[in-house]
Amino acid sequence: MRQAVAGLCKQVNGHKVEVVGRLVIRHRDTNASRSSAKTRHTFDYKVDLPARLAQAVLPMFVRVVNEVDCETRTPEEWARRIKRHIRAGNLRAWVASIAWWDYAHNKAGDDLLSLCEPLPRFYGGDAEALCSALRGLGFPDPEERVRQVMGATKRKVNAALAKLKPVKTRIK
Repeated sequence: MRQAVAGLCKQVNGHKVEVVGRLVIRHRDTNASRSSAKTRHTFDYKVDLPARLAQAVLPMFVRVVNEVDCETRTPEEWARRIKRHIRAGNLRAWVASIAWWDYAHNKAGDDLLSLCEPLPRFYGGDAEALCSALRGLGFPDPEERVRQVMGATKRKVNAALAKLKPVKTRIK
């Protein structure tokens, strides 16, 4: 017999994040394609997940919890957390600018923006330190965000663009 796990559910800053089941009632013309199905009703319900399925869903659930946590923080809360967890000046300014860009609701005149000081012109940064700082602040996918900031994503795009012939294009 398979072991069932109670539904994944967590309260995050006044928001409820939960894994639920969905029952969909739809109809389609038997002579039409599969994509022609029309949904008539949907119902969400709590579901007990088999342990293996819960294990597979858990990383996505944790990511959504982190996303909701980050999206619902105020700029003041971001600023407090950054000041508390990050001591190095350049890293603090760098992390603050990423948090401001990704999650600031008001784009000017708040505590978070005041931490976003310009970085030195040839500041290369440290990918591991940045990833550790973002992880410490609860970013949903710090490794992917660091790849974007450090240019790995940009390099992949440039490599794909370089394969296009005869036009050569480059993202700077």
